[in-house]
Amino acid sequence: SAYYLFLATKNMNYVQAVGRMINDIQTHAKVKCGYASISDVKTKELEDKMESFFLSETLKYAYLTVKAAQGESMESLLGFEAILTTEGHPFPVRTWP
Repeated sequence: SAYYLFLATKNMNYVQAVGRMINDIQTHAKVKCGYASISDVKTKELEDKMESFFLSETLKYAYLTVKAAQGESMESLLGFEAILTTEGHPFPVRTWP
């Protein structure tokens, strides 16, 4: 993901890619009641559905990428140290006695 690539490299190209992605989503997938899936990227034909992972993964990682570029850590955003699953769910990092 662009988030982890940015964290590893601090290369702003990944943040810019996220910006383009968000712009394209707004331009091509925004519908009256949310965001539609794009069934064909060439024709930009939309499907009458929004995948559940769109909010929980796509937008979450986009947000985290932008906030990381602004110098905020995931720990400061969540209030605890965590790692993220591939689906974007935070798991607290705990130390064992």
